Amino acid sequence: MTRNETLIFRTLRLLQTMHIQYLDEHKLFQALSRESGGEYSAADVHEHLVYMQQNGLLKPVRTADNHTAYALDWGGYDYLDPT
Repeated sequence: MTRNETLIFRTLRLLQTMHIQYLDEHKLFQALSRESGGEYSAADVHEHLVYMQQNGLLKPVRTADNHTAYALDWGGYDYLDPT
């Protein structure tokens, strides 16, 4: 996988600006598609979500319907911090 910093930034910023605790993978993909005009495939988004989880930017959340959602982890907040 080639890391796409723009996709990582957009994903983290999206989670931060929506002011919600977590967002499931499908809704994240839909929101990113709207924002980017369909620039990213579902497979690319999924690979980057896994990458961000493995590197401490996102934390997985298991929803009631047994789907995976994602929330910002401390590393994600640090990534977005302008200082």
